[in-house]
Amino acid sequence: MKNSIKLILLLALVGFAACQKSRPGKPKVLLFTKTAGFHHNSITPGIAAIQKLGQENGFDVDTTVDAAKFN
Repeated sequence: MKNSIKLILLLALVGFAACQKSRPGKPKVLLFTKTAGFHHNSITPGIAAIQKLGQENGFDVDTTVDAAKFN
């Protein structure tokens, strides 16, 4: 039981340490909206809604339909 608690604490410590790294600037979200032909009417208002959330909550929103943006 003690070994299990030690392992959990060690994993928590490693996870916490890994979360301390951050890049400068605001957080960024990539909104990928590529479709296979049919473009649903809700996509355009959905993009605007996410962008508004970004403005209100301090994060940048990039939008794309280009799958090459993922690496």
